Amino acid sequence: MKYHIIMDSVGDLTEELENFPKITRIPLQIHIGNDTITDDGKISQEEILEQIKSSKEAPKSSCPSPQLFYDHFQRHWFERLYVIAGSSKLTGSYNSAKLAERMLKETYPATQIHVFDSKTGCAGQTLLLYLIMKLEQEDHSFESIVGRIEQMIEKQETRFVLEDLSFLQKNGRLTGIKSFVVEALHIVPLLKATEEGEIIQAGMARGIQRALQKFEDYIVDEIRNTRKYFVIISHCNCIERAKQMQERLERAIPYIEVKIAKTGGISTLYAGDGGLVVSY
Repeated sequence: MKYHIIMDSVGDLTEELENFPKITRIPLQIHIGNDTITDDGKISQEEILEQIKSSKEAPKSSCPSPQLFYDHFQRHWFERLYVIAGSSKLTGSYNSAKLAERMLKETYPATQIHVFDSKTGCAGQTLLLYLIMKLEQEDHSFESIVGRIEQMIEKQETRFVLEDLSFLQKNGRLTGIKSFVVEALHIVPLLKATEEGEIIQAGMARGIQRALQKFEDYIVDEIRNTRKYFVIISHCNCIERAKQMQERLERAIPYIEVKIAKTGGISTLYAGDGGLVVSY
């Protein structure tokens, strides 16, 4: 059975998946000052970061319309359709996709389509994408795959270590984190996505190197305890940090597979320069 995966641009793609024919990314819009950028992968991390730094206003984003989702759904209505939306707590993409799903089923009632609220973003959506592909290759039924991915969403962990919190703070995406702590005391917070898909503080360390060490230690311990086997690392303009983490994880846990992705436009806004996001 043919299948297709549609993901909004809150999620990232590894290099091997950028031109994969079974995947379509639906772009959000990025608003920086008076400029509007379509997050279609044509603008680099460096360009986005530079525009953010030169703007006095906080960047904003807007989700795809239901019609945009519907137009893409129509092209693949005869296939199994899996839709991975960014956390409904952070973007309106999920609601737009659900409305488009209802519109599609009115026209093509037999369509097999499911919209997932990933309750995460960035590397977390990438992880779900890979798992859907794996289950499809193993020839599971549509219903079985949907059920397994919904279970995975409940068990999935997405963790962040970010040097630049300015965008998240300006747009009210952080809970209980004081900017003066970060700036005056050089404290780097360790963040995580909650089960509901919000971003909260999970720890802290003084200085980025200590933060990265603590971040890696926690992830290694948790993967060992849960026996998870697949990890996605998204990086924002810090490929060497991502590779170092990949090497440490692979040394510490020989059975795991680790893949690296660059943050796209939207996740670059959230991660900031030097940020790492890890999902497993």
